[in-house]
Amino acid sequence: MKMRRETRVFGALALVMSAAAVPSLTGANAAPRADFETRALEEVSRANGIAIGDLEIVTRATSHLPYSHVDLADYKIGTRDGRLFGVSFDKATENTVAAQSALNRESQAREAAVGKQDDALRAHFQRNAVGAAPVAFWVAFADPGDLGRRPGGIALLRSKIRAAQAPVVAALQRQGASPVVADLAPVVFANLSASQTQSVEGRQDVAAVDLVPSDLKKMIDDSATSNRYPYAWNVTTGTGTKVAVHEDDGVDNANNNLQNATHGISYYSDSIGSPTRNIGSHATEVAGVMASSNAWRRGGAFNTGAILSANFLNFSNGPAIVNSASWASSQGADVINLSWGGCTSGAQNFFSRWIDFEQKALPINFVVSSGNTPNCNGSLFVASPSLGWNTLSVGSYYDHDTGLLGDDTFSSFTEYRNPTDPNSGRTYEKPDVTAMGGEFTNGVCFGVGTTGLGSGVGAETCGTSFSSPDAAALVADVKQSVGHGSPEAVKAIVMAGAVHNIIDDLNYRSCPSSPIANDCRDGAGGIDAKQTINNIVTPGQYSQRLESASTFPAGNNIDIPVSVTAGKRVRAVIAWDSTAACTNLGTSSQACSSDLLNADLDLSVLNPSSSVVASSSSFQNSAEVVDFVAPTTGTYTIRVHSFRFDAGTNTFLGIAWNTNVNALLDPLTGVTPIALNTTLNNQTNNRGHSFWDSYSAGNASCNSLLNPETGLEKVYRFTTTRTGKITASLSLITQLPNVSKNVDVILIKQSGAAQTLNQRVITCGDNALTANSQPAGTYLLVVDGRQPSGGTGSVANYSIRLQFS
Repeated sequence: MKMRRETRVFGALALVMSAAAVPSLTGANAAPRADFETRALEEVSRANGIAIGDLEIVTRATSHLPYSHVDLADYKIGTRDGRLFGVSFDKATENTVAAQSALNRESQAREAAVGKQDDALRAHFQRNAVGAAPVAFWVAFADPGDLGRRPGGIALLRSKIRAAQAPVVAALQRQGASPVVADLAPVVFANLSASQTQSVEGRQDVAAVDLVPSDLKKMIDDSATSNRYPYAWNVTTGTGTKVAVHEDDGVDNANNNLQNATHGISYYSDSIGSPTRNIGSHATEVAGVMASSNAWRRGGAFNTGAILSANFLNFSNGPAIVNSASWASSQGADVINLSWGGCTSGAQNFFSRWIDFEQKALPINFVVSSGNTPNCNGSLFVASPSLGWNTLSVGSYYDHDTGLLGDDTFSSFTEYRNPTDPNSGRTYEKPDVTAMGGEFTNGVCFGVGTTGLGSGVGAETCGTSFSSPDAAALVADVKQSVGHGSPEAVKAIVMAGAVHNIIDDLNYRSCPSSPIANDCRDGAGGIDAKQTINNIVTPGQYSQRLESASTFPAGNNIDIPVSVTAGKRVRAVIAWDSTAACTNLGTSSQACSSDLLNADLDLSVLNPSSSVVASSSSFQNSAEVVDFVAPTTGTYTIRVHSFRFDAGTNTFLGIAWNTNVNALLDPLTGVTPIALNTTLNNQTNNRGHSFWDSYSAGNASCNSLLNPETGLEKVYRFTTTRTGKITASLSLITQLPNVSKNVDVILIKQSGAAQTLNQRVITCGDNALTANSQPAGTYLLVVDGRQPSGGTGSVANYSIRLQFS
């Protein structure tokens, strides 16, 4: 989100658990009844014959059930060998309860009290009993499973949805309305009064009725080095993929870094015969972060095959917002980026439920910016639709214009506060990851350099609007290698590679320093293309499967053996989907009035002795992350445990693991060796990195020449065995398209920390340098680009000659 755009959501508080009732202990040795933690341990011990000393409370939560007036204290109890048990207590009566039964009663009480309307629509009609409101009717529709992911499946899914929509369309027309059907979502839109809405919502084929918000907002350096793209581009650049920019405005096809022979731009508005494409800077800047082919400021997936501009033209047009995304899906999008959202105080709404449906039904990843606080009057809650369970929700950090990681800071504008599940009152973790999005200080937005209107890459901006497409580009790169489906596996892969800790601890939920207790700010961490591609995708350390309550019932495990070396840092991730469709309409086992996280899955890793070394077992997240250092070498077991799986439902499960979270990169990672008295031809710094923008030396002329060097560096290394004269020169310098060719050559003695070598320059030159009487040792030649006044960072093709005498 750029520093300007979002939504407003509404919702009840609630949460789900799935512990079976356990008989209460009685007698002289029983703990006081209000000591729920002790009682939970005792009850699991007694019911299962396990010594209390072998049990541990691994998760604590509360469930607030407002319509049935019940509050629960919920616990997951773990054993050393990885078994999990659930215990819940009614706080008022202090009795143990079957949590799922309590949630079913809450669902029935809610429907009796408010019907099928969501809280926002109900509140709207209470304020405006006569006027019309934009309403979305969710049509009863069986969960499509993998239909939309099969060959030709999108067309079949569209046909089935059209058939389900038809009777509700007819009913609305009889009310005098002009309904509009959603494409690829079981939704019918209409503008209706309260009485008209009530007359239709009572139909058996209407599952839920939502208000369609219209107060949406856009969420407003070269970030490639910070996110480690140059180290993955030798494997993947997004080739063969399609990326979609889902915005009200259109991507500018006058910018030849976006519209070119590599990837053209197509528009949703063309398909609906709109008189204008509404070309705008925000969509153009977002597209540049994903797909700019400029040699200086490349997008993370710069070689993508197409840019799909899903330009829906108007944030007040709910049907166009939905159908433009469906158009991108039908055009074969691999990833759809949404850099917009709405302020909802942590509540789900129509747009979060819609994205959750689409993500589960289609083979596409939806990547959404978490939101910017200036757009929500200081609110820290993650915006909708980013707060949907199934999205890849992205917050922002600022890299301080260096490729170093130690100076990175969490962007002050990022919305990170956890949303609340409307079915149980529990919060769940969002965002999922962070990426480079710059900073906003004293009214100035800076940090992200990208494409702009007309031509060039001179735009300077910030916001989660731009951290989100940074992550979307990585999704495209992953999909080039793993295939165009498997969005849950791709989400897990990106999270397993997001090992750069920005502000909280290493896993998904450990954040003792957060100002909001148990609410992590950076998700799994900052994305890292090198870790993601080289450590997970290339060795094939991922999987995806469609599971159901019958194939993966509560109590069952999925075990994956992996070889791990002692001392290696290891990360494992699972990600799965909620269900926004009503699979059991008319039964009490499923609440169709809202999006449901229908499975509670847990993640643990067992060492070669079958003891748990790391685990993550929240009640209400749709992802779990473990991150630890292996104490021994051997075969470990990644275990996915089904704690709860609602009858008659299914979910896609993605699993990914990184068994070699290696050391952080520095300016010398990937350095190119160069032999003495040789020439290297056909060189370029166009895929270099950007660690050093300034240099210092005793040579005053160098201090002037190298101020600043904001282009991309290419670093060469050589070693001498005696004192001698070093000469280096550049020749055949050729300008790359749309980029200045003002490159310089710099000589540095390699001594000390890599990140500080730019402070020990020996000498430099425009095209050549000479340094006499240099002692034996290891040296670096750096080819960097100086930014000319009003120009762009310098990148070129060249030959480099090194001589020593």
